[in-house]
Amino acid sequence: MKAIFIRHSKTVFEKDTPPVNWVLSEEGVKLAKDFAKKEAFSSLDVIYSSLQNKALETAVILAKPNRIPIDTCHELTEVTSITNGIIPDYEETVRKFHEGELENINNGETIQQALDRFSKALKRISSKFPNGTVGIVSHANILSIYLSRFCSYNSYQLHKKIQMPDYAIMDYSKKKLTKLFQAL
Repeated sequence: MKAIFIRHSKTVFEKDTPPVNWVLSEEGVKLAKDFAKKEAFSSLDVIYSSLQNKALETAVILAKPNRIPIDTCHELTEVTSITNGIIPDYEETVRKFHEGELENINNGETIQQALDRFSKALKRISSKFPNGTVGIVSHANILSIYLSRFCSYNSYQLHKKIQMPDYAIMDYSKKKLTKLFQAL
């Protein structure tokens, strides 16, 4: 399977709304529409998306002009340590989490638990499309944790570099990245 890992587009930061309920901003919608024109998405057999609003909105915007079917997969969600509530001093707390100084945040998943969940979902998806090209719309932390195992960047470095939206391409069967995110 060829996997195209897609980070959702720009969101509206809503201080009093849980991050899992955030939606795309007007700029995020425009960026996603422009993003949908990229050649990489024209050959997708299917797009799998996290169930979070911002990922689903991005998936729909990418799928519609390219006539790509969409499916959802709860296990593609962001690390629950990041989504269980607003995180004070976000950047420093997330850095500590990625670098192992914190086991979890807000009683959420550890990095290993999130990685195991995400990896199992990818394995299931790849068994359905062993020779296909699949889009995976997800979130910066889980994508950086997963993909850092296949490149020279650690997960926090990737997290800091991934744009909204952004994508990386992997030959999943060989576990080899063929394109890292735009900013890298």
